[in-house]
Amino acid sequence: MSSILGTYKRREVSFSEGKGVYLTSTTGEKYLDFVSGIAVNSLGHCHPHLVDTIKKQSEKLWHVSNAFTIP
Repeated sequence: MSSILGTYKRREVSFSEGKGVYLTSTTGEKYLDFVSGIAVNSLGHCHPHLVDTIKKQSEKLWHVSNAFTIP
């Protein structure tokens, strides 16, 4: 996929797993994640509290349109 400005040009690495501040590539190399994402991963990858909360919520409700009040 080509980009217009090259601002987010893709790198030649793919990741298969993340734990804490580290990412593991599909070739098994370990990287310190200095990039993460926009407004995400502030707790690191697979933080136990976040994983537990997501599991619990996924058993209740995944999505509600913003046309309704969300508690």
